[in-house]
Amino acid sequence: MAAVRTSSEVALNRIAIVAVLIATLIFLAPIYWIA
Repeated sequence: MAAVRTSSEVALNRIAIVAVLIATLIFLAPIYWIA
């Protein structure tokens, strides 16, 4: 992998992190509501 990262790669990385956080919230929210 290249050491220099472009702005698009950083943006995609942030979008991926946000998507994972949203997915975990969607999966965990019903568990907390049921419990």
